[in-house]
Amino acid sequence: SAPAAAPTPDTATTLVAYQWQLKQATDAAGQSIAALFPTPDKPLGLQFGDGRHSVTGGCNRISAGYQLLDSTQLKVSQGISTMMACPPPLGDADAAFARFLAGTLQVAIAGEAGAPQLRLAAADGSTLTFSGTPTPETRFGGPGARAFLEVSPEPCVAPAPAARPCLMVRDRFFDEKGLASGTPGDWRPLPEGIEGYTPVEGAQQVVRVKRFEQAGTAG
Repeated sequence: SAPAAAPTPDTATTLVAYQWQLKQATDAAGQSIAALFPTPDKPLGLQFGDGRHSVTGGCNRISAGYQLLDSTQLKVSQGISTMMACPPPLGDADAAFARFLAGTLQVAIAGEAGAPQLRLAAADGSTLTFSGTPTPETRFGGPGARAFLEVSPEPCVAPAPAARPCLMVRDRFFDEKGLASGTPGDWRPLPEGIEGYTPVEGAQQVVRVKRFEQAGTAG
């Protein structure tokens, strides 16, 4: 007998469970849309959540509301953007992405669980393909809690993983008006660093983070 077909991924759930990095962009003639790849080391991407999507990797902050009309159609509302004067090619990439993310797009998700691909197609025949990486919420199985960490200009003495530098940090506390409150916590090493944060050498900074609980290993 024929093997059972793999279940179709749930589009709404999968969109918000992953961070999407642009891998390929072609126009109606099948030619690469070069404007969408301004810097090879920092590709453009998309994040979805709470009925909105946001563009990552660009110069300006671009976001818009979206609605799934069904499992194959995604309707994008009028977007908003910051107005930084971005030089080419970054400004051109922002404009090209904003033009694509308009109206109703055809949406399809394929690939294996944990490594899906997202395909968006516009009415003019242009197509964008993204690879998915699980969000922190997906990886840790929860929403996380907002926290503030003060980062010392002095690095840790402990060895750090190659991916991120070891940091000395302490907890800071702020009231609802954004004013410092309470007593800062004790300085402690953070060998794994802060995902998505690059420290500035010699600078002491306060960083807003999402803190996730990681299950301990037995032993």
